[in-house]
Amino acid sequence: MNALQSRKNGRSDAEEEQKNIQITFAAVEDLDSLVALHYQCFSEKDHIAMRFGKPFMVAAYRWFVTSPETFTLIAKQGDSLIGFSTVADRPYNPPMLRACWREALSGLMLRPWIAFHPELVRRLLRLLFRRYKEYIVRNKVAHIAYMGVDPQVQGVGIGKALVSATIRTCRERGMNEIIVGIMRKNKRSIAVHERAGFREVPELGTKRFVYLRLELNKDAPSS
Repeated sequence: MNALQSRKNGRSDAEEEQKNIQITFAAVEDLDSLVALHYQCFSEKDHIAMRFGKPFMVAAYRWFVTSPETFTLIAKQGDSLIGFSTVADRPYNPPMLRACWREALSGLMLRPWIAFHPELVRRLLRLLFRRYKEYIVRNKVAHIAYMGVDPQVQGVGIGKALVSATIRTCRERGMNEIIVGIMRKNKRSIAVHERAGFREVPELGTKRFVYLRLELNKDAPSS
């Protein structure tokens, strides 16, 4: 098989994979699968929320699935959950911690040093700045909290489909912008979002994270 045939077959296989994928809103009965997939996609080293423990992650996903301020999209292939996107209509850390305070407190009792983790402190302090808070409220900015794809099926367009569905749902909910924070080392996810029209916001970035923004009142770029 020559290189051209191989590339054509690769595209054909990816297109066939996408045909079998369904994206829907998550329900409470999806919680166990959502949390299990989260642990496949992320590690405690890279994800500060996981340091509060699994009970906290279960409570957090329950909030993302059931709160009117949030929504969670899932990608399924048959009965298997292979991707997810969790989104809040506003900065999600404070309301998530309020909703899951019992689980967060239990996590802190087991690991009290979490409260002084520089990434957590930085995120909470940023919300105290009046200018930032007014910007978020005034512009109705949605925040993508967690987005992941099963490592075994990456590269066939599932991430792209989830990003597209997330954008469409945010428009339907009347949001004007979307912000997402992605680890700088995750070049694939950054590229997927940039192809969807997201652009970097340098003033929000950190050493570990790049923040991207999409203005929903602009036409999306052609893929």
